[in-house]
Amino acid sequence: MGILSIVATPIGNLGDITLRALDTLKRADAIACEDTRVTSKLLTRYDISKPLLVFHARSGRLAS
Repeated sequence: MGILSIVATPIGNLGDITLRALDTLKRADAIACEDTRVTSKLLTRYDISKPLLVFHARSGRLAS
């Protein structure tokens, strides 16, 4: 069985992320996010390479 982790990410300053959040993102098999462009900037800054899944809260669907 897998593990679902919810990670709060910074809205403005990418430096406002915790070490625990970065560790959780690094350990993830995939990352679900609302906007891949924004999430990609964060992951690139911290050299994290994971598959991104788009989650739109309004549709409630997960798409790759």
